[in-house]
Amino acid sequence: TVVSLGHREEALACRISEMLSAVFGISPSRFKQPTTLSVVANKASVALLFESLCGTGARKKHLPPELFHAPMPVVEAFLRAYVEGDGHQYPNGMIMASTASRKLAEEVAWLVLKTGRFSSIRRTRQSRLGRIQGRAVRLAPVQYTLYWFDDSSKRRWLREDARYFYVPIQK
Repeated sequence: TVVSLGHREEALACRISEMLSAVFGISPSRFKQPTTLSVVANKASVALLFESLCGTGARKKHLPPELFHAPMPVVEAFLRAYVEGDGHQYPNGMIMASTASRKLAEEVAWLVLKTGRFSSIRRTRQSRLGRIQGRAVRLAPVQYTLYWFDDSSKRRWLREDARYFYVPIQK
């Protein structure tokens, strides 16, 4: 099992290592790569657990089913952590997060809706090759970007009356 983080996330890498050690009784290793900080747990049973809960590879990621029945504080905590890891919050309160997994994008959108906020998903085709820090990398052919506002009152695109919500639909 490998958890990849940014170089500035040393504190998070320590926390992940501590949690893996406490929960699974293992001693994970940490490695600095040119583009990431990795936490590695060399235990097949841990890898199989995470694979069954979350999928493997960028395009096959998904959320554990238990998250959809979790109490609201757990859902809110998950969304905050997800945005911290794979997203961004702008000063105006808009949140954006991207993934190569359509299923993950739809599942996160469902959780956002469960919190009383509306999200939108933009599907964007992208080049199969890209560059990260000067290094050639393969990219997923499609990227899904979610947008929502932290404050549910900022639904600028949404219209409602006493009976309905009106959501714009585009081709």
